[in-house]
Amino acid sequence: MNFEFMIKHQKIIGVIYIFAFFILALVGGVLGTELVLSSGVWGVLIALVFVLINSFTLAAGVGLYKNYYWKHYVAFPVALLGLFNFPINTAISIYYFWYFFSYEYKR
Repeated sequence: MNFEFMIKHQKIIGVIYIFAFFILALVGGVLGTELVLSSGVWGVLIALVFVLINSFTLAAGVGLYKNYYWKHYVAFPVALLGLFNFPINTAISIYYFWYFFSYEYKR
């Protein structure tokens, strides 16, 4: 596989991770609002943890899209954790692992 072809896949995965972050932030915002109204301080704490975890998804997406040198240090753990989030993140993680193992170790 040539270099330009794999860079295209890298950008696609980056856009998917960025899109996934915004979808999860929207869902987390709705659920977080319900938790804050019903649970008070615990709801705020749970919402902050949710935002912190999802910020790694955004960082992985931006790193892959802009081709930063640290992109795989963030994207690989995000993809590993995404394997357990069936079905959407599992598919995204499998796509990332296909890209990572077919391109990075053949250079």
